[in-house]
Amino acid sequence: MTMTSIGDLAGNFTNRLHTARIKSDLLRLTSEMSTGRPHDPVAHQGGDTARLALIERDIGIARSRVAAAAGLGHILTTMQTALDGIEGVRLGLVGQIIAVTAASDALEWARAGEAGAAAFRDIVGQLNGTFGGLSLFAGTATDRPALADADAMLASLTAAAAGAATASDVIAAVDAWFNDPAGGFAMMGYLGDDGAPLSRRIDDGVTVTVEPRADHPALKDLMRAAAVVALSADPALGLPRSTSMTLVTGALPDLLSAAAPLTDLRADVGLEEERTAEAVTRNGALSAALSIMRNEIALVDPYATATALRETETQLETQFVVTARLAGLSLVNYLR
Repeated sequence: MTMTSIGDLAGNFTNRLHTARIKSDLLRLTSEMSTGRPHDPVAHQGGDTARLALIERDIGIARSRVAAAAGLGHILTTMQTALDGIEGVRLGLVGQIIAVTAASDALEWARAGEAGAAAFRDIVGQLNGTFGGLSLFAGTATDRPALADADAMLASLTAAAAGAATASDVIAAVDAWFNDPAGGFAMMGYLGDDGAPLSRRIDDGVTVTVEPRADHPALKDLMRAAAVVALSADPALGLPRSTSMTLVTGALPDLLSAAAPLTDLRADVGLEEERTAEAVTRNGALSAALSIMRNEIALVDPYATATALRETETQLETQFVVTARLAGLSLVNYLR
């Protein structure tokens, strides 16, 4: 049997080299254990990095779709809140009008008119709402208010109805102001874009349309009814009490009938909200699944790394013990 031996100097060098290798392994495993990432990612993936790159790309796409859908969902939720507020204004005005009767005094009828003006202002305020600095009900013209100032519009309506002698004349003037495509509401009331509704793509084959605008017929009809009630008590018109009573009571059916189209509008927004929520859930789940897959490919196994780290620590401890014993060897100790 052939035996190979090395000299003391070579043996010392070999021993130090072995110790350095163990220390290097210990540092590598410690880093991998603390960060979860392999020291050599390419070697960890067997040299194939294309799969991980594709997964990273898909995660980025899924997350961007989550952000887009969530952002649009917040806008729709804010719009829904505004529409709910408008419905509350409608109900409040209906209750105010129902409370007055033919037996009510002039002050109560005047208060009904004031409630109409307040309702008109509240509706305009809701429709001029913003989210993140973007106008909600102005269509694609998100950089400006959807409607002109409420008092400015009421003043324009008052001017349009000036000289009206009967309730029918006032109603005709209000109708003309709201329906004239070249004046009134279209010219100075609605300030938003009147083109195609705002649409945004939030997923493959999924486009959400933000349809409600301040010039939507359901909202215009409600503003028109509130404006008629407001004009009934406008001192600038100086209408007789009987005319004011006719205007207020005549607006009640319009306010009641406005409930159905406003409900339909709120339902449309709710449907779009649901679609954005589904897109958030779907792409969020996809992102989570892809992240798990990415971690399985790109990150080290914590259990296997911990085991290897413990084994390396044991090797280093053993190496130090052996080195210490070898350093203590001498011929005198050997001959004893």
